[in-house]
Order: sequence, then structure tokens, then C-alpha cells
Amino acid sequence: MKIIKPIISLAFIIGLNYACQLFVKAAHVNFPAPLIAMILLSILMYFKIIPLEFIENGANILLENIGLFFVSLIVGAFVYLPVIKKELFTVFAIFILSSVFLIILTGLTTQYFLTKRVCKDKMEQDND
Repeated sequence: MKIIKPIISLAFIIGLNYACQLFVKAAHVNFPAPLIAMILLSILMYFKIIPLEFIENGANILLENIGLFFVSLIVGAFVYLPVIKKELFTVFAIFILSSVFLIILTGLTTQYFLTKRVCKDKMEQDND
């Protein structure tokens, strides 16, 4: 039973992703199917239709093997190696700027939510 739960969970995650891909093709929606699947999965867990523990089993398998999913990306990048060499400065600049932007955005978002939480905690203490 210990090995069946992760397999069923992983099958559910993959099945949800596949169903969303079919939906995107059938409805001609210009939106990434995996993103729709993640949003749908989040909604299902938020409303407790699917328990978090059920999804954790399959998600842990995916997280433990995440490196394998990037192998094809790296191999595919070798096809564009001449373009990357030709535009190395541009690629490097985009990489640095996008990384700095994401770090700043993450920091500001975290700061916003922490400040909001501190204010909420302070208001709860004042009401007590």
C-alpha cells in the first residue's frame, strides 16, 4: 500500500496535466496547459476536494527527480549554441537583468506579506 499511493498520486497529477492539454487543444485557448493544471490543482486543494497529503506523495517523486527534467532542455540548448555564441552579450545581459528583477520582485513581495502579517498580528494583540 505504501508504494501504491505515490503512483496513484503521480498518475493523478499527470492525468490532470494531460486533461488540461486536451482542453487547450479542443477549446483553442492560447494559454499554457501546465499552468491551467497548476491553477486547477490549487483550487481543488484550496476547497479541500483533493487533500494535500494525496498530492504530496506524487509531488515528492517529481521533486526528487527534478534534475532529469532539465536534461532535455540542456541538450536542446546545444542546437542553439551558435546563436548563443553570436549573441553572448545579449543573452548574458538578459540573464542578469531578469535575475535581478526576480530577486527584487521576490523581496518586495515577501516584505509586503510580512508587513501585512505583522500589522494583522499587532491588531489582534491590541484587540485582546
